Amino acid sequence: MGMSERFDRVLDDLVKSGAAPGVVAMVVNDQGPLYSGAAGTKGVGRSEPMTVDIMFWYASMTKALVATGAMQLVEQGRLKLDEPASNLLPELASVQVLDGFDADGAPKLRPAKRPITPRQLLTHTAGYRYNWANGIILRYLEKYELPDLIHCKRRSLEQPLLADPGDCWEYGISIDWIGQLIEKVSGQSLRNYLRKNLFDPLGMDDTDFIQTATNSIRTQRVDDTMKIAVLPGDGIGKEVTAQAVRVLEATLGNSVSYELKEAPIGGAGLEAVGNALPPETLELARASDAILLGGTGVIEDEKRPPSEGAGNGLLRLRKALTLFANYRPIFLFPELEDASSLKRSVVSGVDILMLRELNGDLYFGEPRGIETNAAGERSGVNTMRYSESEIERIMYVAFRERGRRRKVCSMDKSNVLETMALWREVATRVGKSYPDVELTHLYADAAVMHLVRDPRRFDVMVMGNAFGDILSDAAAMLTGSIGMLPSASLGDNKKGLYEPVHGTAPDMAGKNIANPLAAILTVAMMLRYSFDMEDPAKRIETAARKVLAEGYRTADIMQEGGKKIGTDAMGEAVVSAVRANG
Repeated sequence: MGMSERFDRVLDDLVKSGAAPGVVAMVVNDQGPLYSGAAGTKGVGRSEPMTVDIMFWYASMTKALVATGAMQLVEQGRLKLDEPASNLLPELASVQVLDGFDADGAPKLRPAKRPITPRQLLTHTAGYRYNWANGIILRYLEKYELPDLIHCKRRSLEQPLLADPGDCWEYGISIDWIGQLIEKVSGQSLRNYLRKNLFDPLGMDDTDFIQTATNSIRTQRVDDTMKIAVLPGDGIGKEVTAQAVRVLEATLGNSVSYELKEAPIGGAGLEAVGNALPPETLELARASDAILLGGTGVIEDEKRPPSEGAGNGLLRLRKALTLFANYRPIFLFPELEDASSLKRSVVSGVDILMLRELNGDLYFGEPRGIETNAAGERSGVNTMRYSESEIERIMYVAFRERGRRRKVCSMDKSNVLETMALWREVATRVGKSYPDVELTHLYADAAVMHLVRDPRRFDVMVMGNAFGDILSDAAAMLTGSIGMLPSASLGDNKKGLYEPVHGTAPDMAGKNIANPLAAILTVAMMLRYSFDMEDPAKRIETAARKVLAEGYRTADIMQEGGKKIGTDAMGEAVVSAVRANG
């Protein structure tokens, strides 16, 4: 029996023993791979066979990558191995050594005998220790309610040493502090630094600092139950979300395990508990793999300060989950070419991905508010603010979509706004890392003109929060109706918030006339981005197109010769088309 056969038998025996639903193994030497194989399935209760190209999370791989990034900075003279790390990170100057606990349970802490250096952090001789490897550190973390490192929270680094720097080798969080040093020296997030200086130059397209919607197509799900928070919200959001859920259930059937939990947000949250984002809703969203949202906003918001309105619940949710990249695909179904307010010759073939940054800009900048001066005159203040890292991360998202037509257009107003001058500067800098992509810049007002004049010139468009809010709604009319536009709000992992762009339309609520197709297409985006389920996503999109090809139309996309139907009937038509294609 050859080596391959022996390894195959070992993998098969592991699966048969019940140790795991599926396993993958590879053996390599300095000449290359000697063996690769897989056995079992991709998850509990799943039938898809495990494959050798599936993607896994190797947490300890971070150590090699971060250490390499640090040594690049050492070679450039930007990071000194033997100078105090506190010169760059002042918080390290006050780190103490934990010598255990006294009889009353209070920690016995003392100052470290010497400062921590980058060399000690790189060689695990700084004195840090992982909590899972030491009961004293675990007790300290529990006493002060510090999060475990596995949660990737900055506060998890706020722990003492177990030995003085340089005295002994301890396996712990030292390399995580090296990551902080890289960010401080480079002025970039660790993820962006690694992408620019390691992954992209080496062609490591399937490697990333974290799992994302774009790099985890082959990722193994350990917990096989898909947890989806359903937040219908207000107005027509409730009606279209009901149809979206029907289509989701028809598409998935019993093929996978999934869990839907509903909670209030927006006006529904204000009515239920006096909070547009109830704590229970936020907790559910945090615990879910994806959030399906209908819309937030009620007519009473016109009489409320923005911070107290129903729509503020959505802004707070995006911020709390760090969902900074809003994907809005501007795609015109051929069946609706005559439904657009623009000529067929202008809109035919339109296919744009709009990326809107969600966590910065006027919507979150400080100071803000309404104030009264000494003369009794009121004035309103909002602050347009962006940091380099915030601009960088949305730009990297845009350029990572280069698999489309390799064109990125960045929107700004750098001719009049300093914030936007920084935006253009950072966009240009990031663009230099992608020589295969054509980067162009447009002022936001000019972009609106070009959108209605020649929309097919655009591929990926990237923009700030405020301009993106306006531009993407204008672009919606290219598709025939804002009722056709889905969206996904994503962050640095696969969790996403999925919502139709159209809002709550209080004047249409309860009349069974709203177009549910945007909400239904949002489900397709959710399956694609958060759950890597490309085939079911396409099945929904194909069903929507089939319904349109058969002439079914809601009022907003009604054309001569069409069959006018309401919200429920359109949802039922898509459900039937999904089942027929199953």
